[in-house]
Amino acid sequence: MNVGGRLMLRHGDVVREVETPGYTMFSHLSITNKDSIYCIGQGPRKSSSILKIDVAYKKDPSSITVIRESRNSTEIDAMDISEPANINFESNGVKVSAWFYKPKNRSYIENVSTLPPVLVLGHYGPTAYASNVFDIKKQFFTSRGFAVLDINYRGSTGFGSSFRHMFVNFLIFQCMLKNQWGIVDRDDIINGTKAIIERGLVDKDRVCIMGSSAGGYLVLASLIHSDIFKAAVSIYGVADLVGLAKDTHKFEKGYNEILIGKYPEDEHIYKERSPINHIHKIKTPIAFLHGKEDTVVPVQQSIDMYERLKMEGVTTALMTFESESLFQHLEWDIFQMF
Repeated sequence: MNVGGRLMLRHGDVVREVETPGYTMFSHLSITNKDSIYCIGQGPRKSSSILKIDVAYKKDPSSITVIRESRNSTEIDAMDISEPANINFESNGVKVSAWFYKPKNRSYIENVSTLPPVLVLGHYGPTAYASNVFDIKKQFFTSRGFAVLDINYRGSTGFGSSFRHMFVNFLIFQCMLKNQWGIVDRDDIINGTKAIIERGLVDKDRVCIMGSSAGGYLVLASLIHSDIFKAAVSIYGVADLVGLAKDTHKFEKGYNEILIGKYPEDEHIYKERSPINHIHKIKTPIAFLHGKEDTVVPVQQSIDMYERLKMEGVTTALMTFESESLFQHLEWDIFQMF
């Protein structure tokens, strides 16, 4: 079992933790009949790695054999790695968690009289999960003076049964995204950002937000309902939910009906929550990035947002990519270790 960053092994009625120093997230587990587990492991300073874990039922620490790393650990250790702290805040009476990364670069001396800018991230999914594992994209920003806030807003997965037992509100946390996409996740992003500003962790005048796909939709929804963000980037973000219902492939269509409502029966909800219908409320400078071959979110959605915001006089930019799609990016993330 992968529970809160720990790998737990059940032997009959006894559950014990398997020692996995440096690794906090595990997937693709395969258990052999020779007391060995094969899996992909990651950690704050560990890239995606194929691991063999010997778990003979004894008191001795389990041994880990690293079969292959997507990036050499020695190389990572030489970098200025910002390891995140887990923080909690309340959003509409619900306890929500996030990973907060401080800026880190040994080549520069911190100016204690100023607060850093921050990049707020909306993860994709929207029922995916923000983890603390090594992510070179986040380290790119922290090494250049930015703090990073990665929020597990309501509906995020990966917390395990212990989280449900520990917090009575977890069932609310998990279910409130049903039919509420673009509302509770938006509120959590805004409230999480307000929380780190109120705690004096970041500069309130240098708050940026970025997200991909559903995270891009979250970016747009947040800009419509708050002026807390000073700059934004939407990467193949959803702008028109009606267009998404009509144009996306059938796998995503069923997903959308759980998150929003039946289409076309609930078309009015789709229209109300579509950022393209609230252009006049967006004043924040924003850039759009989109692959021209995206089969999930049609590129025209970003083009339409860009053109209409430009007409409204909002500072905006658009960059499209030939022969690129959402799934190509995901496939690269999954298969880069091979």
